[in-house]
Amino acid sequence: MSKRSVAFAAIAAVLSWHGTAAADQIVAASMKPLPLYAQPGGGTPTAKSDGQGMPWPVLETREDFYKIHVDGATYWVDSMHVRVARGSSAQCGPVVKGVPAPTGSTAGAGENVCR
Repeated sequence: MSKRSVAFAAIAAVLSWHGTAAADQIVAASMKPLPLYAQPGGGTPTAKSDGQGMPWPVLETREDFYKIHVDGATYWVDSMHVRVARGSSAQCGPVVKGVPAPTGSTAGAGENVCR
C-alpha cells in the first residue's frame, strides 16, 4: 500500500468513528388504536396501543415494519401507520492538512458549517 492509501484509510477510520447518528424514534401514529404485530409482515395484530409513552425508539427495521418495545413487550408496527423522526447529528472531525477549503459549489459549505 502506498503512503497515500494508508493516509486515506486512516482519515476514513477517524471520520467513521467520529460521526455517530442518533436513533430513530416513532413520534406519532396515523391511526388509533395502533395495531401491534408479533412478527414483521402484518397478519393479525397481537395487541393494540393508543400511543402512550411516545416517542418509542426504533430497535430494528424489516419488511417496512419497525420493531419497538412497548408496555414491557416487543412488537412490530407497520411503517405506514406511524411517523418517524430520523435521528441525525452533525459532528465535525479534525481538519486534515492539504484538503482544499470549501467553495460556494461545495454542498453544505455555508458560514455556519461546523460551528
